[in-house]
Amino acid sequence: MKTTRRLLLLALVIVMSQWAMAQGQGGQRPNPAEMVKREKAMILEKITSLSDDQKLILDQVYTDYENSITKLREESSGNREGMREKMQAIRATKEEALQGLLNEEQNEQYAELKKSRREGRGQGQGQRKRPAN
Repeated sequence: MKTTRRLLLLALVIVMSQWAMAQGQGGQRPNPAEMVKREKAMILEKITSLSDDQKLILDQVYTDYENSITKLREESSGNREGMREKMQAIRATKEEALQGLLNEEQNEQYAELKKSRREGRGQGQGQRKRPAN
């Protein structure tokens, strides 16, 4: 009887842990507004030399970026086919706008910020592990 209870308890723990991992690995897509807010805040924190005009344009770039992501998600209705390419195009448009907005020194700071974010994700801070082929 004790062995049966232990096995059931063990099975329950395994099922719950698998469910929790699945939820953490894409059970819910991140909210575009929150993603954009965090990214914009990082830029404002790291690139302190932005003029007031640059900040206004930065706000517009990120508003357009958020609207594009939201629209893409609504149109895709969960269909991921082709979404990756469209998302890359949206990101490229944002990056192009930022490069045009920032001066040379600010672009260097932005490149360093992107590099450190990529390195952080590679260390398990937000990047899903992909199975080996």
